Amino acid sequence: MVRFSRSWEATGQGPYGLGEVYDDEAYGKLPPLPERLFTGTFDWLTPEAAGPGPYYMAPNPVRVDGPDAFNRRLARHGLALPAAFALFMASSCLQKSVPSSTAGEWEISPRLVASPIGDHAFFVRFMKDQQGCGYWYLYLGLDGSSPVVASASSYEPADDDEAPRIASASFLADVQRLAPSFEHFVYRYWIENVAWFDLVS
Repeated sequence: MVRFSRSWEATGQGPYGLGEVYDDEAYGKLPPLPERLFTGTFDWLTPEAAGPGPYYMAPNPVRVDGPDAFNRRLARHGLALPAAFALFMASSCLQKSVPSSTAGEWEISPRLVASPIGDHAFFVRFMKDQQGCGYWYLYLGLDGSSPVVASASSYEPADDDEAPRIASASFLADVQRLAPSFEHFVYRYWIENVAWFDLVS
């Protein structure tokens, strides 16, 4: 698997250490996550954990056969969506349980994005910033890895399975690895936003 630089920008701004940015060297200082909870069912995702007032991300689930359609296309490349990702992206209940201090939006792209760096991987966009300042992708590698990565750029090809026209070095500089899996990403994003609304808003 290609090595992306790791990065995490803690949710929001304010006291209590919120708003800190962890670069590749500082990434290991992030608080560890409760690995035992990550069973692929999202049982830990408590609805309205931040209370009744905060902004909760509007659900935008894929249709029931949506993940199957993706997997049929991915199968041609020896890839498949992780089950936890397919479950979450098809569920209104799960999606609307996540608060966002920056009004993020769930939006799974209908297009697969072929990696432009020759590693035979594909990207699936699943979230974006409301103002187009950031885009979140699931990276699907041939080795079975599926980390979450993000970029300030939208890599939307004109046709399915087309690679973006960008130099490899520029692509690697632009894309950051946020979490080793989708469930890891959702948990850290969820709990930080719950904390932000409780402590700052």
